[in-house]
Amino acid sequence: LLDPQGVAAWASARNLSDHAEMFTHFAEEVEPLVVKKGKTPGWWNDRYDTVTTKPDSAPLPETKPVVENWLRSGPTGLTPYLKDGWRVFQGSGWYLGQTEGEHYQAKGKPRDSMWKACNEGPSDWSKFYLQDPVINASGATAEELKLIIGGEASTWGDCISAESFDILTWPAGSAVAERLWSPARFNNATEAFPRLANFRCHMVRRGVSAASLHPGSCWSIREIN
Repeated sequence: LLDPQGVAAWASARNLSDHAEMFTHFAEEVEPLVVKKGKTPGWWNDRYDTVTTKPDSAPLPETKPVVENWLRSGPTGLTPYLKDGWRVFQGSGWYLGQTEGEHYQAKGKPRDSMWKACNEGPSDWSKFYLQDPVINASGATAEELKLIIGGEASTWGDCISAESFDILTWPAGSAVAERLWSPARFNNATEAFPRLANFRCHMVRRGVSAASLHPGSCWSIREIN
């Protein structure tokens, strides 16, 4: 376990006053080592903002990092990075089994945002299917859109365990996979439904506890065929 007093003393000795400064210190120490190994650093939006808005920050690594957009959504979420020539991949909108919004505070309930997440079911696969990196890059040119290298669906949180992992991950994860493998013009969730339902049943037959997309079982004649 971390010793809070030890961490505070370590930060004070380096004139680091908060979490953001400690994170920046860590990144500036590690990134040159990553580049030295011939690898490309990966940044979240936070790191990009820190480096590009502070003129006294460390110079960019020799190999321009790839940015994961986990923070910004909307029609221009990716556009600033593309305009500046950064490669990006989409994370925002594809957090599996997570609750967004205000802290859940009700009489007799813990004042904890994760309480609500623990009592909600799997993510809405159709919303995941309709999310696309291209729609978050309004105003980008065809050449700039080539800098979008893909996306990532993430499953994490205090409520995820070995027992709940499968049902929180699938079939929403499958919807993200089809989206990333398909041209942007294929964006009809109604047409995608039978494909994802059939794939979900293949997973169930192999022992994966994937959540259902509709009422019924995976053993009907229609689904077996």
